Amino acid sequence: MILIGGAGLTGMVLGWELAKRRIPFLILEKEERPGGLLRTEKKGKYRFDYTGHLLHFSDERAENFVKRELKLELYKHRRHSFIHLETGLVPYPFQYHLYYLPGHLRNRAVSEFIKARTQNKTAGNFYDWIYSSFGKGIAELFMVPYNKKLWKYDLRKLGINWMGRFVPPAASSVLEGAAAPLGRNEGYNASFYYPPLGIEELILSLKKKVEPGCRREIAEVDVKRKRVFLKSGERINFTRFFSTLPLPELICRSRNIPQNIRNMGRVLKWRGVWNLNIGIRKSVKKIHWLYFPEPVYSFYRIGFASSFSPFLAPRGNSSLYIEASYGNKPEKKITEKMIGGLSLLGIDRTEIDQELLLDIPYAYALLDRETEKVLPGIMEFYNRNGIYSLGRFGAWNYSSMQESIIEGISAAKNLIT
Repeated sequence: MILIGGAGLTGMVLGWELAKRRIPFLILEKEERPGGLLRTEKKGKYRFDYTGHLLHFSDERAENFVKRELKLELYKHRRHSFIHLETGLVPYPFQYHLYYLPGHLRNRAVSEFIKARTQNKTAGNFYDWIYSSFGKGIAELFMVPYNKKLWKYDLRKLGINWMGRFVPPAASSVLEGAAAPLGRNEGYNASFYYPPLGIEELILSLKKKVEPGCRREIAEVDVKRKRVFLKSGERINFTRFFSTLPLPELICRSRNIPQNIRNMGRVLKWRGVWNLNIGIRKSVKKIHWLYFPEPVYSFYRIGFASSFSPFLAPRGNSSLYIEASYGNKPEKKITEKMIGGLSLLGIDRTEIDQELLLDIPYAYALLDRETEKVLPGIMEFYNRNGIYSLGRFGAWNYSSMQESIIEGISAAKNLIT
């Protein structure tokens, strides 16, 4: 029996690919419905996602899968997003739009950028990489305070291998965007797609061919005997087990594994996110999201979901999602702090029509240098025993929905070959 642990995006795509090839499998999902973080909750006349989940395509395998195979209806958007500073809004990515800074800040950012590029220092951690790539001006105005707020971790301990296409430096664009407004969108999310009724539509499309076993939570995985035990007491044998559970959860639930693998698992660290969704009784101008590096705000980002689709809020109203990360201990009274920050932006509490606070315990894997050392050993052990840990939290990486789709497709192909 081929088992898939978790009916999030990666698990559902893998199930689709196996069903297409008529290969028997079973998906085990602890929640009442599939989707993982790709669920859309209805409250009143609003539809709220678990923060902003948007489709960005740079790989035709993922794009063809969603558009041609699932035939999912999508709105396409050209990104319209900004960094919120006390001096005003700066278009995102910050480093490509220095023209919008006050003159003295712009001049400092440019001169420090040129200085850093001339020195051409090598960096072994994320903090040093920011300074060596962008210089002191860009680092201190946005990159360092924003990332401190997001990661809530010493940036000197974070590695640099996770960034990939997500943080491009591009020297020519920095200087061009400082001299005049940059007439184009840059970055991996310069354009994006979104379904009309919320991101769960992606999962509902997959359900046409894949029906997971919901309310079937995995309690233990016996690695040696290739057997899964459910909380209900049910036992299921497997030949291959594809787990999309967060990697620390897989290790905790594993039986008959060496102590050194458990010790490696204790190295893994992560950040959760409080996601406050709000419906307000007014129309907000079309901005997709804002970044907040300033410490006065408890949140690091606000997204305007009703700008993705008009069907997420009643006509004349708007829906927002607000994100604040947390470490081991979730902050108390976070809703009040978030709403207090909104008042500084001109949104009064009396204008709020609906609230929905969602807790996302696993939001960002902390990819520090300790993790980089132990991760290959953990994966090699499980792979050797017919267990494959996939997806953003299973593979323990920094990735988008595109990568999750490709992982599901690739896992099915690898199984056949």
